[in-house]
Amino acid sequence: MGNDYSIQAVVRAIDVLDEMSGIGREFSITDLIMRTGMPKSYLFRLLQTLQSKQFLEVNSINGKYRLGLKTVAMGQTAIRQLEIAKYSGPALQALKNSSGETSFYARFDGANVRIFDVVHSSQSVRAVAMVGSSLPLHCTAAGKLQMAFSDAALLSRCLDDCHLEKYGPNTIVARSSLLDELSRIMDQGYAVEDEEFEAGVGGVAAPVMNRNNKLAGILGVVAPVSRLNRDRLENELIPLVISAGEEFSATCNVG
Repeated sequence: MGNDYSIQAVVRAIDVLDEMSGIGREFSITDLIMRTGMPKSYLFRLLQTLQSKQFLEVNSINGKYRLGLKTVAMGQTAIRQLEIAKYSGPALQALKNSSGETSFYARFDGANVRIFDVVHSSQSVRAVAMVGSSLPLHCTAAGKLQMAFSDAALLSRCLDDCHLEKYGPNTIVARSSLLDELSRIMDQGYAVEDEEFEAGVGGVAAPVMNRNNKLAGILGVVAPVSRLNRDRLENELIPLVISAGEEFSATCNVG
């Protein structure tokens, strides 16, 4: 019944915003034509309208579109309205203090893993994560963890939707290799990312479970790979992130 009342122009505007939030980068109008299938003239008018209302802005150097300040403000307001926001901030601050690295909490939005809250590292060289941005499933620690904990039907849909696009130098692009990786993640209870999404950046993610022992969210850290050698991962960061995820699960009893 809901579709009977949808306004097509609004639906298409939301589709554009969804595409642009999906991987947190800038898009040319050609990119958006390919991703949305909209006619160029119609899409251009839509982009101009969104820009005039500050939902989009244009990079003055390369002419590409990116999300505007209005989307940031709305996203932060939405987060403050959610009950779990009371718990994510202190949990991330504690994880940042113990690890020294940028810490984040994310949740599955039906297509990607969306960053819900972030506490950035205070180190001068650090990885940056943006609240409200979405992470691809197949090439981030958080995304792989989400797929590993998904049931067979959801996993199949996620694999089909992500297209195994290559982002970083170590992106897993073979379906069989990714399935092997997901099996390991499920067995060990955490996921590691090594320059799969972005060159020079890696991370660790662990599950936040709800009262029914189902995945409700993901807690993790991201950092320059120069600080992510195997010894530090195995003896410091992985145990810290797993412990933080377990503590967060028990503290907030997420639904």
